[in-house]
Amino acid sequence: MKYLLAFLFIVPALKSISQSNKVLIKLPPLSLVDEVSFPAIQAGAEFMLTDKISWYNEVAIKYRKSYYESADTNFVPSNGFKIKTEARYHLGNNGPIYGRYLAANIFFIHESRNTGIGYYYQKDSSMERADNFGAKRNVFGINLLGGYQHSFFNRFAFDVYAGIGIRIRSVRTSNKEYDKSRDNLLHAVDLIVNDIRDQADADNSYPVLPNLSLGFRLCYRF
Repeated sequence: MKYLLAFLFIVPALKSISQSNKVLIKLPPLSLVDEVSFPAIQAGAEFMLTDKISWYNEVAIKYRKSYYESADTNFVPSNGFKIKTEARYHLGNNGPIYGRYLAANIFFIHESRNTGIGYYYQKDSSMERADNFGAKRNVFGINLLGGYQHSFFNRFAFDVYAGIGIRIRSVRTSNKEYDKSRDNLLHAVDLIVNDIRDQADADNSYPVLPNLSLGFRLCYRF
């Protein structure tokens, strides 16, 4: 299924490349060490459709386990991918593809991983247990954002952006012993992002959550 989605996503982009000489290829280097989501090889391309409007597409493939993915089990394979498509309106006068811009995007994320939690059995604070299980997570979301692109060294550029949106998250688990109607999760004293994600996976909930988008990309113009 993921290869079909990638095919349907990439084919229109390749068609646009053949029709335009204003193309930026982009690489977000921090995706290689993204331990909060998952480490991924990620790349995208932006195509100018008019002097003010461009179309950006991005694909990422998980290439290794996160450092936080340390559960001693193998209920599901460790893999994942991301796809994003984005429409941009350019505001600046620094050329048709550089300067400030406003954008809206939609994205989809899939990840399969093994994880674990601690919990109190039957809500008894003295009976602590550990539970390792498999989790398959799908996230669909939209963002509104603003950004800035600046050229350097002739054909090279950078792209910085920030925005907000929403994400809809669904999780399917396998071999999970924790039951949220019977047990209590064991919460850490400190705020730990990975623990929050593991506990959300264990609850098997389907929340609509706010989404913060922030990052930068290195670019090459053809």
